[in-house]
Amino acid sequence: MNYTNELTSIEQIEVSKKVGNKREKVGTVEVPVPTLADIGLEDDGSNVAKWVAKALRASALTDARNKLVSGTAELKAGAKIAATLDELAAPAENSGAALKEIGELKRQFAEYLQGLGLSAKAQQVLGGIFGSPKTAALQPPEIMAKVAERIEGYLESRSEDLTPSQERYITSLLDQDDSEDELNLDEL
Repeated sequence: MNYTNELTSIEQIEVSKKVGNKREKVGTVEVPVPTLADIGLEDDGSNVAKWVAKALRASALTDARNKLVSGTAELKAGAKIAATLDELAAPAENSGAALKEIGELKRQFAEYLQGLGLSAKAQQVLGGIFGSPKTAALQPPEIMAKVAERIEGYLESRSEDLTPSQERYITSLLDQDDSEDELNLDEL
């Protein structure tokens, strides 16, 4: 394939985070975006050319967003926004590794809970909340305080350090945004 490796078309993307029910801008990031010419194609104005151009742009922007720390315009440790087609097309280095590490973390937490002598119901509730940051976000503060106690006990019992993806997972469980208003049942 005949292509230009260096990406010269740069777009600024706004990065935002959710604060309450609104999005708040946290910064901007420059992202090199491939064009049809970069991949050796001619823009003939056809729907196919437009579709390929949109796909190239979407791929570059998605790749860049995935390399940012959630809720910030900062890159994850060791991450770099692709500046060439070769970098953009390169397979992910940790393909599935983070998911395996988080799966192992969940398994170990479940074993830790079993060793505490808690009821099966308590283990199920704690494991369910630990298993899903979305579920954790829905919990009242008093329940999350109990969950946090169990997580802290688990972390103290570990002999090895957490991996970066496991640390991010734990943080996503414990750092729920308290700025959202309580759910008003009349709104449902």
